[in-house]
Amino acid sequence: QEKLIKKNADMIARNALKDEGAGFGHDTNKLTLIKKGGEPVVLPLLSKADAAMAIVEQVIEMRHAEKVS
Repeated sequence: QEKLIKKNADMIARNALKDEGAGFGHDTNKLTLIKKGGEPVVLPLLSKADAAMAIVEQVIEMRHAEKVS
């Protein structure tokens, strides 16, 4: 949450670099999405394309919540 404030960001994607099959040099990532004022969303090991789609889905969800409130 501190980094979100410092960076003036709505969401940060944290890549679990030490987990098996995640990070650089692999075709998969294991992400934790940290949203401003929300609980972290821990994603399982996903292909990079699926991880990107999960990020996009979270952004869409956040935008929809903004429009509703």
